[in-house]
Amino acid sequence: VMVIPRIIRSDVAAQWARSGRWTPEALANALGRLTVKRSEQPYFMYFAVGRQELLPDHTTDDMEVVSMSASDFFEQMCKPDESPPYMYFTSPMTSLAPQLVQHAPEWESLTAGTSPSAGPGICRPWLQLWAGSTGARTQAHYDVADNTFVQCFGEKEFLLWPPEAAAALHVFPDSHPRSRKAQLRVESPDLRLHPLAAALAQPLRILLAPGDSLFIPAFWFHHVRTITPSVSLNVFAESPLKVLLAHPLRLPLPLHAGWPTRVKRWGLALLILALFDQPQLRLPAADSFIREMIASRFSPLVAAPAQPDATPSLQSAPRVRSRRSVPAPPPPLAELRTELMAHAQECGARFGSLACAIEALEPGSQENADQHFRGVGTITIAHLVELWTLHLFGAEQLQLELSMLASMCEDPSLIDP
Repeated sequence: VMVIPRIIRSDVAAQWARSGRWTPEALANALGRLTVKRSEQPYFMYFAVGRQELLPDHTTDDMEVVSMSASDFFEQMCKPDESPPYMYFTSPMTSLAPQLVQHAPEWESLTAGTSPSAGPGICRPWLQLWAGSTGARTQAHYDVADNTFVQCFGEKEFLLWPPEAAAALHVFPDSHPRSRKAQLRVESPDLRLHPLAAALAQPLRILLAPGDSLFIPAFWFHHVRTITPSVSLNVFAESPLKVLLAHPLRLPLPLHAGWPTRVKRWGLALLILALFDQPQLRLPAADSFIREMIASRFSPLVAAPAQPDATPSLQSAPRVRSRRSVPAPPPPLAELRTELMAHAQECGARFGSLACAIEALEPGSQENADQHFRGVGTITIAHLVELWTLHLFGAEQLQLELSMLASMCEDPSLIDP
């Protein structure tokens, strides 16, 4: 079974935990200076910096990045009680201490049967170290890589949801610095700010002790809580689903940001309707899909209380302009319509390949395969819709144009070039 999380009984993982090489004491002696995260709040979340056309980030998490010796970090990390400051560290082993990889023998065997063979654009598996103090949490999120997680010291609890929980978790927009993460605080949900969380199913809860290992398929959400001071290793491996989905994301959009607004709106609405008409996608109506996207991903960002030092609001955020060449005029509308239909069909064909790949990964349960396809497909289609709208109209107009797009998909008579 490859599309649902599962505990792996692995002699390899058990050997790492027994070796004594992955304890706070051993790592304090083996490592030099570390760049660590420290916070008065227990929640830690990766966020992107330096990307163009990002939505503003009003989230405040009181986290600071500090440099300290490994001995100081592990001493502070191992305090017995759950109290601030909370400490958190992670790094790929190849950049942190490649000489220590020998103490995780056979680590690549943990990816057996999950990762596609080498080829253009295929990332090799990599080994990563994680360490955190009691109570530190990694906010619910999904990865696009398969994840085999090995607990070496201490205990961790995982809360897991399938990909179809994205709307209820109120995932940040893909154009936000915290994309792929949940806006919802799953341990203390605020249903006024995140109303779709009322439909969130109970998570699958898994407690890991030293020597345990857990496989988390790509696109599964996981919220991680450190029960006691913890050291873990994991292996990230390329997901065959991510490789398949990369193709529609890279297809050149047959619309140009420099064209007249009316043409862009007409073309985008036509493309979305044609995409949602592809039977292999098994999607709801385009207008209801986009409105749920807005309610889940965008509305809470506008409704959240403004911080005193916050950057401008979502609607008034400064638009970052990328350098674009002057476009050729739009082709005749009949010709453009043909290009848009072909684009939608090509995307649909790739999703048909995705369904076949998921069924191959989960041959014993059509129900599990169908559920996984719906969840991964929904996440990817939402990414496509947002990506195309962002490309054509920019971050400043993104939510407004999505709302207009939903209206045009609901009433095609509004689609007028």
